[in-house]
Amino acid sequence: MSQSSSYPASNPAQTFEDFYVPCIFRPWTGELLDRARPRSGERVLDVACGTGIVARIVAQQLNREVHVTGIDYSSAMLDVARVAAAGEHVEIEWVEGNAEQLPFPNASFDFVLVQQGLQFFRDKALAVGEIYRVLTLGGRVVSSTWTDIENNPFNKTFAMEIRRHLGISEEPTAFSLGNRASLRALFVDAGFDEIEVEVVRRDVRYPSPHQFVELGVASASATVPELRSMDAERRTELVEAIRTDMAAPIRQYTVGDELVCPMEAHIVVARKTT
Repeated sequence: MSQSSSYPASNPAQTFEDFYVPCIFRPWTGELLDRARPRSGERVLDVACGTGIVARIVAQQLNREVHVTGIDYSSAMLDVARVAAAGEHVEIEWVEGNAEQLPFPNASFDFVLVQQGLQFFRDKALAVGEIYRVLTLGGRVVSSTWTDIENNPFNKTFAMEIRRHLGISEEPTAFSLGNRASLRALFVDAGFDEIEVEVVRRDVRYPSPHQFVELGVASASATVPELRSMDAERRTELVEAIRTDMAAPIRQYTVGDELVCPMEAHIVVARKTT
């Protein structure tokens, strides 16, 4: 990718797909599917699908033997998802909608996946209740959410630098559901049974450490309104300021030609039995 800021600023959703998906979300999708694999004939829903990497991998693995639906509130993310799915020759139904009011009848799906989405829902309990509602009896859900921000040190540093420069005081939403007991309680209260919550750790590998800040800020623009509305001049100033502040952490986590960052997530596997 070019280091110029014009490309990332023009389409944050595409930058998210090009930068974050190969480094973070594609590898972590394997962790989800290793714990509860889709089966032939199942109806699968990818909630908060973003650019659709989970839905696309499921469709690739089962090769037309499942019906896969992806839902996200962002039309920009879904536009990228459609193009990516077409390029990969997989058939997926894409739906723009709210996870707190899923536009599907009761018992519509056998398997629901949520990759790093639950922590962003305004009413998390309502969203998990909606997942329970649209699952068939015996259906299952697999969800991943980052653990506490302290357990994700490089990402903590980067996220807090962005917020410091933007004047945002609260902790990053991405790490807001790091408490294991609170996470489990959401699924218990919704009615799920056979609930397992596992801590999973992986190294995330980013190519070209010198481009990390620019592309990381551009990718974050897909989900951070303050970044998305920023003009090109202010964005360039922000990137340069964060690059200066991140120089030491980037050196610390650089291995060869890659930035290697440990990340930790909770993966929940739960079943609807009543």
